[in-house]
Amino acid sequence: MHKFIALFILLSLLLSLYSVSAAPAPQDERRIEEQKREILKSTEVHYQEKAPTRPSQATRLQPEDLIYISELSFRKITYGYDLCKLLVVLKGVENEYIGLDAQVTYLKDQDYLPKKIHNTFDPMKPLRRGLTAYVLRKVLNVKGGIFLNIFKESERYALKELTYEGIMSPGNIHEILSGDELASTMTQAINRMGGQ
Repeated sequence: MHKFIALFILLSLLLSLYSVSAAPAPQDERRIEEQKREILKSTEVHYQEKAPTRPSQATRLQPEDLIYISELSFRKITYGYDLCKLLVVLKGVENEYIGLDAQVTYLKDQDYLPKKIHNTFDPMKPLRRGLTAYVLRKVLNVKGGIFLNIFKESERYALKELTYEGIMSPGNIHEILSGDELASTMTQAINRMGGQ
């Protein structure tokens, strides 16, 4: 038994001496770390930044549109007609859809409104955050995550996705948007579309 213990102690000492002598020098540690980083770099996903684009025809704002957005920022409450007006401006079809009735028809024809209010949309009612998120999600063609793809008619998931994208600020879908919030949201939407 004593021979076994002595052999065990001897092996332990040899292993400890080997580990001390086999420990890499600081220069070797650095080289090993750099090699590991190079290996990791080859597995990273690199996204190419899009080259700056010229504003598309759809997002070039006319001076009267800029005035409308700046005046909108002083209002405490926005209405459905504000969304209609800004939407046709965002899509660049404001010259074809001049009146409110034509703008509402455009929203319905393009299927931008939720199905539950498609036939009952009243542009004179205050504008809710959820409705704005739903419409902008469709206009900007935001694909979103798995929940948005499952619940495509959900204002809540549309709002969450636009909040994540930095287009809208978070909140309850039933909150009424102020003019400042709507102006900021439309500015972000214009930027998203490659505009000014």
